[in-house]
Amino acid sequence: MNKSEFRRVYDILDVLLYNFAILPGLRDKEDRDLLIFPVPNKGVSPTYDDISTVCNYLISVPKKNVLNRGIVVLVDTTDADSERLTDIFVFLRQLQATIPGCIVVIHLITTHNYKKEALLQFKNVNPNLGIEVLCSTVEELLHIIPASSLPTSVGGHVSYDNDTWIKFRCNVEPFLSDCKSMGKRLEDLVRPLLDVESVLAETCDVELVAEKYTNLAAQTMKNLHIQSLLSEGNILIERYTVTAADYPDMQDTLSSISDALSHLASLQDKVHNLAEKGQDKAKSMAAYTKFKRNSEHLSKELRQLRSQISDITDVGLYDVSTVQSRQAMLQKHRLTLQNLESSVNRCIEEGLSIEDISRLQEAENDVKMLQADLKTLKSEEKHKRGKLEEIFEFHKLVEECMSWFFSGIQRFTAQPVQRCNTLEGICELEVELDKHLTRCPIDGYGTLDTLGTTIGTKAVISRIKMIKTKFSLFEKIVTERQEYLRRLKKGVLDEQRKSMGADNSTLTGLSVA
Repeated sequence: MNKSEFRRVYDILDVLLYNFAILPGLRDKEDRDLLIFPVPNKGVSPTYDDISTVCNYLISVPKKNVLNRGIVVLVDTTDADSERLTDIFVFLRQLQATIPGCIVVIHLITTHNYKKEALLQFKNVNPNLGIEVLCSTVEELLHIIPASSLPTSVGGHVSYDNDTWIKFRCNVEPFLSDCKSMGKRLEDLVRPLLDVESVLAETCDVELVAEKYTNLAAQTMKNLHIQSLLSEGNILIERYTVTAADYPDMQDTLSSISDALSHLASLQDKVHNLAEKGQDKAKSMAAYTKFKRNSEHLSKELRQLRSQISDITDVGLYDVSTVQSRQAMLQKHRLTLQNLESSVNRCIEEGLSIEDISRLQEAENDVKMLQADLKTLKSEEKHKRGKLEEIFEFHKLVEECMSWFFSGIQRFTAQPVQRCNTLEGICELEVELDKHLTRCPIDGYGTLDTLGTTIGTKAVISRIKMIKTKFSLFEKIVTERQEYLRRLKKGVLDEQRKSMGADNSTLTGLSVA
């Protein structure tokens, strides 16, 4: 039978109901299917096309392995309808030619009186068919095929009902067709899920793919209504299990339904499992992609911040305010660095938690680079901060020295001359001078020399030389002023002694007088 000749039960329902050819699913002792041509109902006269259509459908029902064992044909000739029998015999010849070896034996069921005529008619139609043909009465047939394998219409014990059989086929055929279609759709769904690696590799938006796989299985299962199909199959099996007890072919069909249900359930589980794996894979790749993007962005920001910190000059700074402005810039970058460090640490945690083994090594390498960049940046920021603090301390000390120096000059040059005419005024000037000397910002040149050596720039060394020069000058001025005040003080004291001596002589003279 060609594929083009295959028809579904609904396509030939009108001729099937005539009951002139049946394949009830019963088998002989050799487990071969029985194709039976009972005497048609009254008023039914099937044509050759009817016989061919129905029989081609009937032999498509058994499983292939059953059909390979061959078919035993039973033709009830007791009605002696020559035209019907001729059409049946012609069809059998055509069937054997189309599927060689399909028919194993033909039993012509007849009466004792009609055996010769039936056999002669068959041989006239099929002179060289090469199939064993037996003419048997019902009683004789029961010695060859057990009554438990024959319907009552040909003398057996099985109460075969053609309407029930047709209804069964009407139920199971569309169901099995739906199962086949569903299986194909599920298998089509399995392929992209199996190929999740390439699907993910072809997209830039891995997060979107992860979301797709998150909902794919559940949404697909919902749209395909697999559960309703599985429930329908179980109902069919339950409904026809008792009926199929006498019909091996019907049992085979129910077994096919059970296999189809198992296959669908297996595919359903496979889709779910693959979707979950795809989802996990997509999430893992999304996590890696996110980490990779973040790590590249943070590396760029670390390099930019490092460049900005390096651009803060720590040379050629001649006053405290300039140094403070650089320190303010550095403090701003330091706050940025602190925020950046938090982001880097979070990114490192994400990188070390990557579950995709194939990406973990690359993520670990990126983590090491981030850690190295962050460590270098923190070290450079710390060094720059220390450098500016040293320069700030130096310039602050320089400004204090200069302020002390100029205030001393001003103080000494602004002293009124009349204050030097009295001993009390001279002593006050000496006290002021001593107090000013005790307020000197430096004790010798050790601190300046230490800062100068640490900073080591030409400008700093030049400033130290200038301060030393001014201090030498100031020391000279102080020494001269101290000497001057000592002379003044001595002169005033001498004048006082003379005055006191003169006063004593006058008192003595008065006393003598």
